[in-house]
Amino acid sequence: MSRPLTLCDLTQSYSAVGGGIRTYLTEKRAFLDAQTPHKHVLIIPGAEDRTLKDGRHEVREIKSPKVPNSPNYRLLLNSKKVRQVLAEIQPDYIECLDAYNLPWCAIRHKRAYPHVQLIAGYRTDFPTVYVEAILRKYIGPWLARGLKARAYKYAGKLYGHFDRVYALNLDMADKLEGLGAGEV
Repeated sequence: MSRPLTLCDLTQSYSAVGGGIRTYLTEKRAFLDAQTPHKHVLIIPGAEDRTLKDGRHEVREIKSPKVPNSPNYRLLLNSKKVRQVLAEIQPDYIECLDAYNLPWCAIRHKRAYPHVQLIAGYRTDFPTVYVEAILRKYIGPWLARGLKARAYKYAGKLYGHFDRVYALNLDMADKLEGLGAGEV
């Protein structure tokens, strides 16, 4: 390898006070710091736009509103700002850890910069956990199951744009592969 790489993680699901995504990213950064010369940039929602530097690593917070009824999470909705930060930092790899607007920012970035490698982490089975389970009580089980099926089709389409996709268990990997996401 001729030069250190810039690795970027892009996620909605980051809380300063804990959580699985934060734990994963903290461990990843510790590994990169101890074992590699690579730079790590984390793009997350924050109370304001700001950049925090720590040696060769950065956290880019983008001003985002709070998630209703959730004191620790914010919704990173400013796709334009995310794309501006990506263009500025010029990452070699982008890992997306959610399935909403942020992966589409990464996909659009790759269209402008085809050398970028996109990695998706399928960490929550969102069609079941968020679409069906939450909506069932508001719209009924039949309609919730229909929306869950559409969410799975969306997942297959979304993850089909990524160079690599990983899941946290074989059942989720098999499900994504069956939806057309490629090898997971």
